[in-house]
Amino acid sequence: MNPLFHFSIFQPMYLVTLPLGIFAVFITLFIPSMMATSNPKPEAISRAISCYILKAFGIGLIAVGAFPVLYMLLINEVMPIDSLLPLAFLFLVGTGVLVQANIVLQGVDEASVSVPRAIFHHSLEVLGGIVALISGISIVMVPLMTQKIGGWEIPASTLILSMILTLSFSLHTAPRGGRAAKAVGKKKSA
Repeated sequence: MNPLFHFSIFQPMYLVTLPLGIFAVFITLFIPSMMATSNPKPEAISRAISCYILKAFGIGLIAVGAFPVLYMLLINEVMPIDSLLPLAFLFLVGTGVLVQANIVLQGVDEASVSVPRAIFHHSLEVLGGIVALISGISIVMVPLMTQKIGGWEIPASTLILSMILTLSFSLHTAPRGGRAAKAVGKKKSA
């Protein structure tokens, strides 16, 4: 048997469903993006959707790299260096993917970016809020049900990361240029 199939991402089922899932997300975002503007640019819209899919992947890698480290900090233990280096590598790769997608996204016009950005930001804001709510409820309910204080570390780690996700995406939903650019534009026209 091929040793690559020991990794869960290389299972034959994932090799079929992952590209189909990405294609379905792409088409689901592409149609409303084309309908949102009077003069759609398919290439720019495709680039914007691709960047947001890559940003989501980068955020996932960052979360996978940060969660165990945050958990170990909460339980006040030191993570072994042989476990820390792969997590740091995942975090670094995720950050690189996120930064590269942001750089490419800066070259896409505002009309092509507006629909994918709105869907991406609001869906991650809602996802972070739901996970934060479930984690907060878990932190309160588990000790009440079990009459033991332990077991709060994983929900607390999840709560912290989901609050960061929710807050960061609720703050950055304004179009590029934001309110400051509109105010400057009004002053110039006056």
